Amino acid sequence: MCIAIYRSALDSLAASAGFSDTCSGLADFPDYAVGSAAEQTLGFGLRGIIDDVFTALSDEKQNDDMLGLVLDEAMGCSTMSTSFTANSESMCDHHDAIEFFKEEVECDQKCNNADSCEAYQVTPGVGCTLFSGKSTFKSGDKFTDFECWKKKGKKKYINKICDPRGMISMVKDLKKLGKCRKACKKEGKCKYYMFVDNKNCLLLGKNGKQTKSIEKLMKQFTCHTRQ
Repeated sequence: MCIAIYRSALDSLAASAGFSDTCSGLADFPDYAVGSAAEQTLGFGLRGIIDDVFTALSDEKQNDDMLGLVLDEAMGCSTMSTSFTANSESMCDHHDAIEFFKEEVECDQKCNNADSCEAYQVTPGVGCTLFSGKSTFKSGDKFTDFECWKKKGKKKYINKICDPRGMISMVKDLKKLGKCRKACKKEGKCKYYMFVDNKNCLLLGKNGKQTKSIEKLMKQFTCHTRQ
């Protein structure tokens, strides 16, 4: 019973820290073992993990990456890191947009930690957007099936995308275009909006004017897709 509880606790800790589900947290325990009994191996293994992490924390202030490495080494696990391909001068397909963060940092980690994320895009000065698909647009591609709406006058621009450099927020699962329109009205800075295929609503400010996939625009974007 005690063994099962410890094992469950370690698995939960590994999962919450972002470790792979194949890591039991027990792989390196024999390195700490003093006795031959399973209880001794497990007990000293837990103590070894605590001591290693405590030492790392007490030495100096650690950043997130360093703490991750400490946990990796202490628990004998490998993180669920994923490699991404940088598709330069390409824009991710905003029909697949699932999350938007105003913070630009650690966008790759945000995508890595989201089960449904297959791509991400960082827009300097704007934020980080996550996508559930790997589709991209390059210069000259047509934004078929996109509609960019202008708040004033409810004007619709067909087969044009609202410029992502104007993104200010995202409202998810609105189901209908009318609700997306209302969301834009409530947001004082919203000047344009898009209701995309996954029923999410993208709100954009004055820089979100409708546009085509011209080369000048695409040079501003890089869509990072999972390998």
